Amino acid sequence: MVIPTHKTTVIVSSNFSRSVRYTKRLIFMPFVLDDAQTILVEYAGQLVSGQVFLSFEAYGGNYENVVAFDAVRITVKGPSLIVPTSALVIHPESSLYFSVNLDTSPSAVTNIQAISSDPSVVTVSGPQYPAVDTSDQQFQLQHVRGGNATIFFSTSALLGSTYGLIPSAKAQVHVQALKAGFIFSARQISIKPYSNFSLSVGLDSTPDSTVIVYIIPYPSGI
Repeated sequence: MVIPTHKTTVIVSSNFSRSVRYTKRLIFMPFVLDDAQTILVEYAGQLVSGQVFLSFEAYGGNYENVVAFDAVRITVKGPSLIVPTSALVIHPESSLYFSVNLDTSPSAVTNIQAISSDPSVVTVSGPQYPAVDTSDQQFQLQHVRGGNATIFFSTSALLGSTYGLIPSAKAQVHVQALKAGFIFSARQISIKPYSNFSLSVGLDSTPDSTVIVYIIPYPSGI
């Protein structure tokens, strides 16, 4: 470390000052060994993601015109849509709920919209909810038929791009809509010689016509 011979002023600048606020001037006294100054960096409210670089330029004594361009890189994270659930299974003739939320309070009312990739498999209620804070917003899924679909999200603010949020590609829910099936009173049975056992078989959804169920034992010789 080179000890300054005179009082030295260091000017701090950035390539994008609207994203962060920071200490803009540092003062180093002459002939002070291991003098370290603290720079305070804080979020400036520009709700966008990106990279901010800090540069340093010194004035005074043996540090006159010493410059360090882009010496410090700051990663600024914009607001995100949090989707805690990434996969769901829904049964025939049923519905279920899932929640999403914003990790940063928006500066304007922000509509969160959920969209089903295949409404013939599952539909999603809404279609959008206005979020004014970081509380949970609930959406309802409704089973239509067996298959797979993905729920995607979009956002829009009442004041245009005030909030500046574009949901991540990872912010989605994969839904498996089960087809109609059976309900059994037991999945495993033990039976003794010359005895019998009753097994109940039902349908897990309401049939739209007469249903005949064939029972086939395997292997058939036992």
